[in-house]
Amino acid sequence: MSALDGKIIIEREFRPCIVHIPEKRQNYRKRGDELNVYDKVIEPEKNIKALFHCWNFRSELVEEPLCYGGYHAGQISATFALVEYEDGTIHEVEPAQIRFADNAMSEYAFPEMEENNVWGN
Repeated sequence: MSALDGKIIIEREFRPCIVHIPEKRQNYRKRGDELNVYDKVIEPEKNIKALFHCWNFRSELVEEPLCYGGYHAGQISATFALVEYEDGTIHEVEPAQIRFADNAMSEYAFPEMEENNVWGN
């Protein structure tokens, strides 16, 4: 960030991560069988190598529905991650789909955990 000589240095570091894409399923009915609903896997789950760029916060306004008893009007918001796949495309994914691969937590010390001997060592 800032050095002793007053210069401000901003570095952009990308973190390597694995993006988990869950399997996509589709419900269907067999011809002549109107009672049972079956499902099949359209796309299997995958783990894709990616580079994490940044967090993205998005919010949208929603109107009150026309039917009685629905949700209230207001604002909904969510946090997403912008990641870059190996083919160079940028995707917006949910935070729970990301597993960082650089093990950045090993660079930090947690003295209160060492004092309390949390790990039992």
